Amino acid sequence: MRVLVGTTLFHPGAGGKENYLDQLVRGLLERGHEVRIFARFADPAEYARSRLKFEREPRFDSRSVARPLSAAGPTRGIRALLGPLAVRPRGRRLAARLAAAVYAPGLAASARWSEVVHWDGIGFELLGWAFLAAARRAGRPLVVVPHLHAGRWGDGEVDLALYRRAGAVVAKTGAEREVLVKGGVPAG
Repeated sequence: MRVLVGTTLFHPGAGGKENYLDQLVRGLLERGHEVRIFARFADPAEYARSRLKFEREPRFDSRSVARPLSAAGPTRGIRALLGPLAVRPRGRRLAARLAAAVYAPGLAASARWSEVVHWDGIGFELLGWAFLAAARRAGRPLVVVPHLHAGRWGDGEVDLALYRRAGAVVAKTGAEREVLVKGGVPAG
């Protein structure tokens, strides 16, 4: 199977989410699947400094075991809009649509190459919306693993809206599943 994996930060060892994704990718590769990874950041320090500012174009972590993927990043004007929109509750849906429009074209070829598109993250990270758009345009299912923390992140309106549009959402715990189901997301 060919899998396109997307996340905001791909850096094995950076934290629980990153270690989970590294193990998932390695497991897929060990079983003979082909994997392409797209991540906005490969350096945890750079990720921490930028937090939704969109200062840099997305890039591939060449230290990983997967194949590189290039994608077009937003223009300076779009970057200037995304951060402020995303941090305002009323602007988040517009920010999600804008991020999808900006990033999805750069993901199109890899989405068509894949048999399944996997987003490892939440809706507020915005890049997940581009993965949804690219998956839909390519006629591929989108699987989301949200890594949410109830009441803190991953369970807001823009997050739940993304999960409801996905082909499948994977809950890792019973508490996570409960939050998703309560938000109208069929989660397994």
